[in-house]
Amino acid sequence: MDSKQLKGDMFLGTLCAAFFFLCAGFLIVNPAVADDITVCPSGCDYTSIQAAINACSEGDTIYVGTRGRTIPETYNENIGIIKGVNVVSEGADTTATYTDDGYSTTVLERATLTIIHGSGSDSVVRIPGTTTSDVVLDGFTIENSSANDVFLIRVGSGSPIIKNNIIRNNTGAGHAGGISLQGVFGMEPGPAIENNLIHNVNGPGIANGPNSHAYIHHNEIRACIGDNGAGIGLYGYAYPTIENNIIFDNHRAGIGSVHNPDTGVAGLAAGGGALTIPAIKGNTISNNYAGIRLERIPGDTGTIDVTIGDSSAGNDISGPWAAIRLDELTSATIENNNIHDHFLAGISLGRLMSATILDNEISHNQAGIEFDSGCLSATVENNRIHHHNRAGINNGHPTIGHPAGGVDTLIVQRNNDIYSNGEAGICIEYAGSANTIQGNTIHDNGKAGVRVFEAASVTIQENTIYSNGRAGIGNVGGQSLVAVGNHIYDNGYGGIEIRSGAGTITGNIIEQNNHGGIAFKAPCAYEISNNAIYDNLRGGIHTGEQLTDGGGYTGAGGDAHLTIRKNRVYRNGQDGYGGGIDVRHAAGSICNNIVYENHRAGIRFGDRIDEIINNTVVDNGGDDIGGGIMYDDLAGSVNDFPSGCVASDIPIKNNICALNEKTGIKVNICPDYACPVNRDHNLLSGNFGWDANSGCAGSPWESNPCMRQQLGGCSPNGNEIFADPLFADKANDNYELQAGSAAIGAGDDGTDMGAYGGSDPIDW
Repeated sequence: MDSKQLKGDMFLGTLCAAFFFLCAGFLIVNPAVADDITVCPSGCDYTSIQAAINACSEGDTIYVGTRGRTIPETYNENIGIIKGVNVVSEGADTTATYTDDGYSTTVLERATLTIIHGSGSDSVVRIPGTTTSDVVLDGFTIENSSANDVFLIRVGSGSPIIKNNIIRNNTGAGHAGGISLQGVFGMEPGPAIENNLIHNVNGPGIANGPNSHAYIHHNEIRACIGDNGAGIGLYGYAYPTIENNIIFDNHRAGIGSVHNPDTGVAGLAAGGGALTIPAIKGNTISNNYAGIRLERIPGDTGTIDVTIGDSSAGNDISGPWAAIRLDELTSATIENNNIHDHFLAGISLGRLMSATILDNEISHNQAGIEFDSGCLSATVENNRIHHHNRAGINNGHPTIGHPAGGVDTLIVQRNNDIYSNGEAGICIEYAGSANTIQGNTIHDNGKAGVRVFEAASVTIQENTIYSNGRAGIGNVGGQSLVAVGNHIYDNGYGGIEIRSGAGTITGNIIEQNNHGGIAFKAPCAYEISNNAIYDNLRGGIHTGEQLTDGGGYTGAGGDAHLTIRKNRVYRNGQDGYGGGIDVRHAAGSICNNIVYENHRAGIRFGDRIDEIINNTVVDNGGDDIGGGIMYDDLAGSVNDFPSGCVASDIPIKNNICALNEKTGIKVNICPDYACPVNRDHNLLSGNFGWDANSGCAGSPWESNPCMRQQLGGCSPNGNEIFADPLFADKANDNYELQAGSAAIGAGDDGTDMGAYGGSDPIDW
């Protein structure tokens, strides 16, 4: 229903009501009919737009321009639409190509042919707060203002429609932009601003003052310059709807609310209440100093909630400096955007209560997502974050343009794909922060997949972490690290490298890394349990470096406290260096592990290990080096023969040591290299290459040289078991031994290790 029909229906309703009360007087009411008024240089009702407005009634429409004109007509005046009339350029809605400063775009042809050229001293078009939603300003080129802090179009209040215009050339100083939605003194402007081209103004393209709730869509806004030159500005309690605009080459921001007391520009304000800005979506924002920059006025109270993109549509935000920067807000949701090619961060958040970042494509920025000081919590879900110079996600680590601080609680979960970032996939350096990284794919980053410099806690769970330049997970300075259920493989250094903190590493698959599986290189305290660690080029679980002569560990011997239990550690040392479990620097216990086919020793330990119990250590060593369970005093490199004697006689019990290249168990007690007493109830078979057919190469004077070789020159005690190997199916990782009556009992934690004896084989 158009406005004329609506007014007619209202009139008929009034007439019928009057009829019932005044029928005796034959009351007749004549409705006011909206008129069409014409303006052109000659042959029309008026030659001046303002003169036509002054003569019109509310609801009339003024058509400006000679019908059929092909060259522009210029009206040198400033107009005030004071009676609520519609002002429309005459002509059809055919389009034309508009070119300025090397840029071309498509506009309505009648807008290029109908120019309102202001005097320069005031706004070219003024729409006061008395206008109604029926008022339309449609299809003009509106230009020429040079006064300070004056906009080409000024809207006091109401809901006019401003569409199809070219708004340009405001050279005034200060806040001298395109359209001002003033919203002062309690007025609430809510215009529809659509399909306009706004360019070359010295201030915001569209400035939303307090209480503005405009609908701004399908505009092109560019070349807004000066300290206040945002494409679309939001000031005070403003909550416009901003959708499907093209915003580029603006000096301050594409969409901005930057508090700048030096220029008298205020940021957002809730004024103690609640300000909710509708979803900013569907916009193409490029080549602005910042894409979207929103900031609260210092000292303001109340809640400010912002949404940038939603499930239906996001924004495309590109270079050159920063994409999205939010400060001092209550909450932000950033969804479904394409954020790319910025010299600074793609998303940078400071002093927010909470943020949700989901379903975005974030690429080719300095960093993908950065958190500054004062952020309380953030959740990052289902994003693709890739090809950044620094980290994909950065919680506090210093980068260019990144203030100090981070987010207190960071959750990175549910299918983020984080790859090809220059420094790390995720970098954490914020003291006191609690970080959860769960269910992501993190790969092909220049350094670590996840790198922790400082944090109160980091939980890394159920991720796939592969092909990163250094470690899959590296903890440099975090206090607590939990790594559980991850698949970590093909990283340039180790799968997990630890230099700090305490925690647990459990239930992970750690394979085919180009150094070791898990490395401990500094004082720490960890439980390592239920992991499958295999096919790493160097050691499976180790302390220090894997090539140096006992070096590469920064602490004193024993200040890495490790509990190593129930792991499957096999086929490590693929490039010729390292064994299964080589923890010569560590204190702790080694229990209930299956360790086999590692290049050097299965278990190699130093002076401070407390116990080695219930391990299966099979077929380790090669090239005439490497045994089962070996003590080493750190005098040599990882591939040297072990040497020295252990300071205390620790329990070495209930282990199965079979088919190892050299000795099954080699431990001597200082100071006189005595054989241990606490070595008991172990099963040894086929070490030193001995079998039932060939015998072994011991000195003929020994009463049982084969047993003594398997125990490093020590005699067996009454409880130790020796068995002949009948076969070994190495190709299928399936080892079966069979011998006389004996049994292997429960583990130290009550786990049943299975029966050994009779005709029933044990299957490792």
